[in-house]
Amino acid sequence: MTRNAGIDPPAESVVEFEDYLHRRLKQLTGDERLFLLISSLRKCSDAERRRLAGILRGLSEAHDDALRMVLVGGEGLAELKFAEGELSLLSHAEPIPWPEFNIGDLMALAWRDRPSLELVPEEAQVVLEATGSHPRLIQEALRCRAKGAPLTACTRNLANSRQIEAQFVVLTRDSEDAQRIVDWLGQNELGPYCGWIPDPLLRRLYWKNLLRADGPAGAERLVWRCPAIIEAGRRVLGVVP
Repeated sequence: MTRNAGIDPPAESVVEFEDYLHRRLKQLTGDERLFLLISSLRKCSDAERRRLAGILRGLSEAHDDALRMVLVGGEGLAELKFAEGELSLLSHAEPIPWPEFNIGDLMALAWRDRPSLELVPEEAQVVLEATGSHPRLIQEALRCRAKGAPLTACTRNLANSRQIEAQFVVLTRDSEDAQRIVDWLGQNELGPYCGWIPDPLLRRLYWKNLLRADGPAGAERLVWRCPAIIEAGRRVLGVVP
């Protein structure tokens, strides 16, 4: 990360990284701004994310609006933002959810994929609806279609995704958790969505991409991504339709 930030030789400690950014910010003149993009924060430990957030918070406060930054991460980053409320090191950060696939995204992905596949908008819409925009299910549907199988067969087979099955297996090792998920699989929506979902099990389902937020801004509800995920969960849990 420090090499990509322009530090040569790369910083060997967080102290060197912080000192470097201080110097760069002091060198700015007039209306200049320093933009910092930090990705893959989901791979960091909780302690590392917290240390970085503390550094960035201090730099932001010391240099007013001269530092603009975008942090890309998953559940750990959301926890830093929401779990501690006003005491959060990221209390000043604006959360922006990663956008869902749309028809244009899906057609471009299919074209760039290997083997390349030309989808018409109507086919892309069918895939989006069948997968609930789940990235792995989209990839499985596109690979199936690229092999020449009918689109209906490709979407029908999504419930057999091994990755989705494996996620349910991990989530249902505890008998109480398993029963709660069985109950939820029969519900159309699972409660209100907020930036930090209070229920730990619902939160795990959300961050494993099995749930999504649906509805108008400010009034979103948690729902299962697609029927294929519900079917996979029922099969793993032995639920009789």
